[in-house]
Amino acid sequence: HFLCFIKYTTFGFPAHAIDLPHLFHTSQSLQIDIVADHINSSYNQPRIAIEMMMSSDEDKSEGSYKINRIRNLDDEFTPGIFDVYNIVSPRSDNDTKGSFIQYRPVCYTSEERTVASSTESRHGNAIKIDGVINRYKFTLPFAYFGYKIQHKLNEAINITLGMPRDLFYVHTNYSSFSFLMGIGNPPKEGLSPFVITFAVIGLGIPFLVLIVGGTFVAVKRYSD
Repeated sequence: HFLCFIKYTTFGFPAHAIDLPHLFHTSQSLQIDIVADHINSSYNQPRIAIEMMMSSDEDKSEGSYKINRIRNLDDEFTPGIFDVYNIVSPRSDNDTKGSFIQYRPVCYTSEERTVASSTESRHGNAIKIDGVINRYKFTLPFAYFGYKIQHKLNEAINITLGMPRDLFYVHTNYSSFSFLMGIGNPPKEGLSPFVITFAVIGLGIPFLVLIVGGTFVAVKRYSD
């Protein structure tokens, strides 16, 4: 058997997704999960790759999509994965007119998403799409924009799943990848309450011991 499916999930409030990589979503974002399960291939060492064709209401003269790498010090939700990538349109700083794609550079080689089954993903640069009308003719963007789509911002980016040390796709015959897409600014994730509490305790106890000890020594010397 073989299976390739795409799952769409919408949200009504800010929170982390239940499954790894626990992406931080908001009500303005949509999570998409892509799963390739036992896809037949004539190649001996195939690699699963995803081509994202991105269309925006912005005019192509306004600029192009940018890829920003964000380093997060908190890896509580995705152990060992500190990076977040934002693919943003020229108006992404506007809460209503811009658009974005956000993901962590990780994918999974088994149905049960665990740290042990995780591996890396790589992306290329965003490139202009040639022959927009022909490539978009039977798509939702064309149904929405019509022939005006050739004047809109249309670019594509390739994301490759896995690394050479994974023994390629045929080793497990399974790959899954998740990302967010939405309008406005990409979600910004701060330090979690757990990490803040841990830091406060870790720094506060030695500081408290230092103050109590210093006070005791001062009082002792003064009394003597």
